[in-house]
Amino acid sequence: MKKKGEWIRGTYQVLQAFPFVQGALYYVEISPAKGTEGEGSRPTRFIHALNLYSVSRGAPPDALLKRDRSAFFPLQGLFVEEGILYQVLGKLEGTLMAHHLYREVPLSLREAVGILKGASGHLVRMYEQGEFTIIHPQNMILTEDSVRFLYGGPTDMLPKRGGGAGQVPVPAGDRSREEPLDAYSLGALAYIMLTGASPSPGGNMRPISSYRRDVPRELEHFVMQSLTGDPRSRPRVADLWRWLSQMPVDREFQKKKADTGADLKSNRETVGAYLFTLPEVADGDAPAETPLDPGEWEGWQAGNMDGFPITEERTVSRPERKPGGERVWSKPKEPEKGPDVTEANRPEPGNPLGTDRAFWKRRSVLAVAATLFLIGAGTGLYLLIGSSLAGDAEEAAGYYGESVRSVKENRIDEAISQAKQAVEADPTDEEYLLHLANLYGKKKQYNRAVQTLKAGVKEVPKGEVYDSLAVYLLLAGEPDQARDAVEKALKMEPKNPLFHYHRGKIYGARENYDAAAQAMGKAVQLDPDNAAYHNSLAAYFLRTGEIDGAKRHAKKATKLEPDNPDHWLKAGQAYLADRERVYKAGEGSSKKTRSRMAKRTEAAIRAFSQAASLDPRNSSAYYYLSISQYFYGSYQSAEKSADKAVHLDSKNASRHYQHGVALQRLNRKKEAKKAYGMAVELEPNNTRYQKALEQIR
Repeated sequence: MKKKGEWIRGTYQVLQAFPFVQGALYYVEISPAKGTEGEGSRPTRFIHALNLYSVSRGAPPDALLKRDRSAFFPLQGLFVEEGILYQVLGKLEGTLMAHHLYREVPLSLREAVGILKGASGHLVRMYEQGEFTIIHPQNMILTEDSVRFLYGGPTDMLPKRGGGAGQVPVPAGDRSREEPLDAYSLGALAYIMLTGASPSPGGNMRPISSYRRDVPRELEHFVMQSLTGDPRSRPRVADLWRWLSQMPVDREFQKKKADTGADLKSNRETVGAYLFTLPEVADGDAPAETPLDPGEWEGWQAGNMDGFPITEERTVSRPERKPGGERVWSKPKEPEKGPDVTEANRPEPGNPLGTDRAFWKRRSVLAVAATLFLIGAGTGLYLLIGSSLAGDAEEAAGYYGESVRSVKENRIDEAISQAKQAVEADPTDEEYLLHLANLYGKKKQYNRAVQTLKAGVKEVPKGEVYDSLAVYLLLAGEPDQARDAVEKALKMEPKNPLFHYHRGKIYGARENYDAAAQAMGKAVQLDPDNAAYHNSLAAYFLRTGEIDGAKRHAKKATKLEPDNPDHWLKAGQAYLADRERVYKAGEGSSKKTRSRMAKRTEAAIRAFSQAASLDPRNSSAYYYLSISQYFYGSYQSAEKSADKAVHLDSKNASRHYQHGVALQRLNRKKEAKKAYGMAVELEPNNTRYQKALEQIR
């Protein structure tokens, strides 16, 4: 196993190394190759490593990229180096099962059954699809709605057991052989979740009912029977899954408090022994019966690799590449006139960042905390079995873990206090610093986030810290300082699309829309599949008058994320702007011009209707829908949409004004006068609203 600081593939530097259910798991930092750009904040990955001698000649290794994503975290890429098969994991979000159980057992019956149902359901599907996994708490991640696995894939390839102390690594085989083993593992997991004690080999286990009285007899029977020594006597996993799927959870689990396991205490010593003792792992002492030849596979890769080319001094002469992958040394591939009647082109006031939800996508507090909780959890767990960290680092990790837990329980003030302690214990840790700043952001205490990051950037002068500082400076009303901070971030990571995206937002807040569009265009160029970037670029093109570009990128955003109402809203606005352009370019009364305007108005109506359908509480969707319907001559519909917009946002003067326009067209002058009056009351200095009210008197 590699040590901290060592390199993998000349690209990944090991930060932490953990023994795993098979092979090893590395937490690594992606570093640029010599002579390339990028000296700032560096992305991180989890990489699984397995000796190629332990891999059988069954399914080809690139089949791992196609494993069931509902059961497994997806793999980003695969490669072979020095006889080791490396699996690069994509983004991990969740909590390591071993950590959760150590802290929380015994679990409530509802939670335990939910975990068992998810795990058994995955296993049944794996049997049908010819896949396998290992049921072990260190191979399981609890997600928001289920449980997923890190290690596993097609049968007849990766080892499931054996490999240590000269034992031959054995890959997963057919269902008749694997199901009894999986049943035992599920039973052991269920026993510890329900009792807080580790199952004792040899059959001397206390029945679950002696610990608690809320567990159904059928479930206890399955658990105890699955732990018998004779594999032939164990129940089928499929039978458990079917029973759990049919169980009326809400009715059956509502027992008296005295019957639950709420008052049970876990046996930490036996629990720890179970959770943190790994099975015999394939470490290369003995090869599989039909192993892959490391010489033949050396240099092979498949999937989406982190693209730093290998330098010449690291390149060796190797055989032709295998099907389904490529050599790591191969070069990577690079009617009425709108403005006089309505406010279709008036920008809505609000946050300088706009309504774009994806502005926060990089650093959602929960996402970051959950993703990196796995790292802290893993570190803490291995401390229990003899690994060591510096005292301050261990203390910081503990505070950080507590802060994450407080966030998940919506105790934000406590989370902030704990995060501050983590930063004080280890001020050089980027994740702790960003976590604290984001917690202040969650409370809208932007000045405190700025203070935290200004102090932190002195200890951690990395691109991501400067970028976060830029975000919070903008939110705190300091666009000039925000610009300076994001420029420093981009100097460190000039090819980071998110930094260019934030740069665009900052220039947009400064009303330099040409510069904003240029920055957002760079973000789109670097990450063309990001819908938020296309949406924002469309918004800035509307500001600069690039109507065709606005339509193109708004359409692209709706294709990439068809369920996002913001994208449909932007597309509708682009169509309305195009309608006005047609009006100005032609004769408003000509048949051809009217036809072209009508087509664009129809497209706008479809877009705004879709936005309103996806988000029925979106006042802007109904407001712009009313404008489009008015242009199209559907005055009754325009009035209804405007009325809906008013009810959703009654403090917005533009909603009342648009409602008045529609009411006046329907000759409901008294109501129109009242609507105009409300608009003037909310914005007394608006001359358009004043004129509308005066002309109807």
